[in-house]
Amino acid sequence: MFTDLLQLSRRSGFAPLWGIMRKHRADPFVLSCHVDGFSLELVYRPEPNDEARLVRVLQEMLNRVIDAGGRLSVAQDKILDAPTFERMMGADAINRFRDLKGRYDGDTIFQPHLFRRLFG
Repeated sequence: MFTDLLQLSRRSGFAPLWGIMRKHRADPFVLSCHVDGFSLELVYRPEPNDEARLVRVLQEMLNRVIDAGGRLSVAQDKILDAPTFERMMGADAINRFRDLKGRYDGDTIFQPHLFRRLFG
């Protein structure tokens, strides 16, 4: 998978500024991005006129990762939208989170930008 992502990046003409590989273990959190295995973080800094093209490449990478059963760190990613997030995490996890959110923050007082982007 990592080779595929790096080749897609190379073919698109975007070279990451840096990449970090980490080893993870699954954890019990409802909306965790960690699964057993490795993660790859790629950081890009496009020229202003290339941002839209980079977003398309990153969306392709995102879809490949999700199709392979992987996940993205939502705190690191800026292009993940609500439907794709639900596809990545699964409806059961999303519903469990919504139940917890309703139980402990029924008035939705805590709404960071990330929450509004991923939960509407």
